[in-house]
Amino acid sequence: MKQIFIKLIFLYKYIMDKEVQYILLVFIGLWFVCCFLRFTSSIIFSKIIPVIFALCMIVFSVIALISFQWLYWMMWLIMSWGILITEDIYMHRAKKDDLKRLTQSEFMYRCKCETLEKNIEDLRICNNLLEKNLKIRENDYKELESSAAYWKMKVGQLKFEQKIAEDDIKDLLQRLDATEVPGLKKQIQELEEEREHYRVLYERKEWELKQARNAKQGFDIYKNCDSLDSLSKRKKLLLNIFHPDSEGGDNESTRFILEQYNMRKINY
Repeated sequence: MKQIFIKLIFLYKYIMDKEVQYILLVFIGLWFVCCFLRFTSSIIFSKIIPVIFALCMIVFSVIALISFQWLYWMMWLIMSWGILITEDIYMHRAKKDDLKRLTQSEFMYRCKCETLEKNIEDLRICNNLLEKNLKIRENDYKELESSAAYWKMKVGQLKFEQKIAEDDIKDLLQRLDATEVPGLKKQIQELEEEREHYRVLYERKEWELKQARNAKQGFDIYKNCDSLDSLSKRKKLLLNIFHPDSEGGDNESTRFILEQYNMRKINY
């Protein structure tokens, strides 16, 4: 070991010695390996490699001071150059990684902004739809109020007509008691039929007014129908009353009854 150290000190004399050449090759190989690890390895190697270069610089400095040979100074410069270059590349790679992370963060931020903008636009559309629906409901409510007022007036008129018919019937009955004329009996029978007609018409209109009031409160003409069977019976009863072929029936009421029936049938 002492002889090898002396040969290294007096390198210009023993440059052709195999052991000296092997040692120099080992140092050069270690230098390249350290540079490679510095460029490609993890943070641990990136911190250790400069320390190895620094130790080599100290060794070559001591040998150079002892032997006064330019070769060792040149190797010292190579080691210092290795430290500077690898450190510069390491810093450049770190900056590149930081820039990549910043780019990824910016991309994620833009994606989040686009998602938020889309959500805001969806909320704006939903708000517009809700406002339109509210206006439609308000118009329907006003129409129902108008219909309720109209049917209330019609019911009052029918009550008045019924009162007149009842008075006429009473008058005719009194005449019948006074005279037993067959013609009067026929007139009384006709008046009785007319009274029955007005009574049915009055009950129908009164029911329509009640349904209009119920519709104003909740549009539910199938209230208290807790089964499909009762729902079907209610529908048949309503259609018998409001069918277009029936007296006093109309298409609009029939359509409303069927729509409400189909809506309620889904729940059973």
